[in-house]
Amino acid sequence: MDWAITDAEPRWGVTAPQAVEETDAGPVWGSRSFSIARSRPGTIAYPALSPPRDAAVDVTIGEFVERVAFDDSGSLEGVPVRLSGFVVGIDGRDDAFLLTRFVIACGAADAFPVQAIVNTTDVPPNDTWLEVVGTWVSDDLGPGAAGRSATIEAQLTRLIARPENPYDR
Repeated sequence: MDWAITDAEPRWGVTAPQAVEETDAGPVWGSRSFSIARSRPGTIAYPALSPPRDAAVDVTIGEFVERVAFDDSGSLEGVPVRLSGFVVGIDGRDDAFLLTRFVIACGAADAFPVQAIVNTTDVPPNDTWLEVVGTWVSDDLGPGAAGRSATIEAQLTRLIARPENPYDR
């Protein structure tokens, strides 16, 4: 997908071939193409998040981080979201922690963390699994900076059991 964004392609697709000895030589099991809407060159316009009345929208930490980094449409502005992950403390801070999940790119050996900063008055111990409901803290760092930080102001945190699949979906 990177090349489709970089080259400003209007459509992108995915194909699922059957695995055979030679790369991409098996019969195609299915394929799908998608339109790519853009808000500015090099970004994607994400669909609006529509929370149920008096509730939050379930998003993965990965989607939250992507929307913060690449969505200029304001889809996160004022929208309560629900994230889940485990706690990683931030050295020297007692007012925030990193909510973390791992994403598997190809296999467990190449898994990498995705993290959102959670502002809160109560920092739980490391490795505690939580569900966090809150809203994105808009903090555009300005031109030449790293962009915007994936920070959520927690309105509610709830202990949860470690999920059967602990990886970000």
